[in-house]
Amino acid sequence: MNYDTIIVRYSEIFLKSDFVRNQLEKKLSENIKSGIKTREITAKLTRERGRIFITTSQTEEISCLLKHVFGVLSFSPAIKIRLGQLEDFVKINAEKMLKGKTFAARVKREGVHEFTSKEMGARLGEIVIEATNKKVDLTNPESELFVEVRDQDVYVFTEKVFGPGGIPLGSQGRVNCFVDSDEGLAACWLMMKRGCTPNIYHTISVDALDKWSYGNKLKKIRVKSIEEVGSDHPLVVGDRLEKDGIKRYDGFATVLAPIIAFTKDEINQSVKKINT
Repeated sequence: MNYDTIIVRYSEIFLKSDFVRNQLEKKLSENIKSGIKTREITAKLTRERGRIFITTSQTEEISCLLKHVFGVLSFSPAIKIRLGQLEDFVKINAEKMLKGKTFAARVKREGVHEFTSKEMGARLGEIVIEATNKKVDLTNPESELFVEVRDQDVYVFTEKVFGPGGIPLGSQGRVNCFVDSDEGLAACWLMMKRGCTPNIYHTISVDALDKWSYGNKLKKIRVKSIEEVGSDHPLVVGDRLEKDGIKRYDGFATVLAPIIAFTKDEINQSVKKINT
């Protein structure tokens, strides 16, 4: 399919107050725009309540970018059409959009219409059955047809791709991360996922974090030991109970250990994701 739009969703941001939500949506949009500029992608971004829409012909490049932007819960490459075109579009394209023998049609609406989401879903299901002879399975379908109706605009898609989640990088406070191991790298990455901007004091390479930092410039300081880490912000360490027990860090008012209960396997999985 020749997708022309990507729908970006977020979860935690939507739960905030109107003022906070607006600030987080703005920061998320800025970070995505930064990534678009850095990767030299041609695209236009617009914000609506609960969604960010990216208009572009470079959907594969945008998809790769969004997998590395904190705050993105999921996204979908979609085709934008007008409401009056929907039934004919589904009739013509159902066979190539939907794989397998069973399907489900899922409809969401924003705006005032003469039909409910359930009614439109049923109608589109009838059209797919007539066009393909596929069977409906709302519980465990082999493929899904998603339709989002926003006033007279319609977005049609067949998949939801998960992003990293969290909240936008740079929306929270600054922290000092000490990275001397895979554990330290994972701890720093998790704080970035929670929106914190890190000053990274490191004894090993931390270049893998660069592709997660769109819209924010990471401050990286090469050091030999933790004694060189500044005490002007909370300290983030990669301590684990299984490996390190409980440590004391004199001279720091606040010490954060986000991977304290992680196993080695969980650390390995985190590092693999960071390097992806």
